[in-house]
Amino acid sequence: MLLLTLWPAPQEAKRSQLTPVWCLVCGSIGMQDVLQNLAMLLPLGFGLGLLGWRPARALLAGFALGFSVELLQYTVIPGRDASLSDVVTNNLGTALGALVASRIDWLLHPPPRAAARLALGVLGAWAALWVAAGWLLGASPGPAPWRAVLRQ
Repeated sequence: MLLLTLWPAPQEAKRSQLTPVWCLVCGSIGMQDVLQNLAMLLPLGFGLGLLGWRPARALLAGFALGFSVELLQYTVIPGRDASLSDVVTNNLGTALGALVASRIDWLLHPPPRAAARLALGVLGAWAALWVAAGWLLGASPGPAPWRAVLRQ
């Protein structure tokens, strides 16, 4: 993660200057950036949770790491895009990973009633994913650059 986030990208210097630091979801790849930052520190939170760290302690470690990276990107690393969105989404990813790790036994071996609710939730998420994929990959995706387009 550190190699990817701290590698200089001088060719991106102009683009990174256009994005405001306080912006949460902005730019043509704003949603992609949010999802990538959520996923980036999720394994860290999960690993710390499996090591027995309390979620609050794992969140503090994730915040320290994410904030340090963003501070370095903002002050030292040329062409890197530092933003409040990155700090927030990195922390959410760490917290989500730690929360899943703290509940892993319950998720793998839930009581029967909870298993039924989990199955319905997964079915709902699966259906929502199908609907979202159908919309995103529709025949006329429109001008939004974050939508995928199937190759012909």
